[in-house]
Amino acid sequence: MTSKKPAKPKLIQLIEEEVANTKKIELEKAHAQVLLEKIQSLDLEKLRSIRTNLREQTLQSINAPKTPEELHKCVEILWGISIPYIACSDDTQSPFEWFCTVYFGWEELTVAIASRASGKTFSASIVHYLLNTFNPAFTSRHAAANREQASVAANYLRSWALDDVLDNVWSFRGNSEAKWKNGSNFKIVTGSVAGVSSQHPFLAVWDEIEFWKIEALEQTWAVPISSEEHKKRWAAISTRQRIWGCMSWLVEEAPKRNIKVFKW
Repeated sequence: MTSKKPAKPKLIQLIEEEVANTKKIELEKAHAQVLLEKIQSLDLEKLRSIRTNLREQTLQSINAPKTPEELHKCVEILWGISIPYIACSDDTQSPFEWFCTVYFGWEELTVAIASRASGKTFSASIVHYLLNTFNPAFTSRHAAANREQASVAANYLRSWALDDVLDNVWSFRGNSEAKWKNGSNFKIVTGSVAGVSSQHPFLAVWDEIEFWKIEALEQTWAVPISSEEHKKRWAAISTRQRIWGCMSWLVEEAPKRNIKVFKW
């Protein structure tokens, strides 16, 4: 009969755990120091050149993202950001889920409800840029309750003109319009009945619709079109501040019109 090995005193266990944790931390510090020394020994100009080449290759049409993973990586490489892809709760969706749905055209009609400064217009601007860049002869429009609000998207595109890599795809940039070398184009329009009429892009983004008039939004249903090469994409984005606002009306209409609703 074997005797049972006596258990170590609790204090001894705690000391051994602390020693093990200390050794782990010291090892991680040593690895970090080695990595830092390697980085410091690199030529910064060479690193910039490598990054620029990677971004230029990413923008080649052959490298157009075909999966959510590729799309997320593409945005990381080109803009240096990571669009959140994990929802905050069971009754919300992640911004990246909406982003993928619009980019890949999984749904024709979508509405995204989110708070201010949550990246709605910035993300929509990236969608405009990528779809126009990777799809020759693509067309997209961006509208808000007034031209000043709509111009926020144009301001993002204008700021990207300062980036040598992102700027390389355009043949023309104006205050409310951009044209791509591949024949694609983007325009800013006003979110009014007159402003959205006669517009027939493949992607239409309606911004801050909380402040739209309902009759103007009703005019948008027939605006985006599809073709053999391009899917139709109708995307509304906004905060939701009033129970009687246009966003509340749209959310009520969503089930009737088969609109996919996203919240974050």
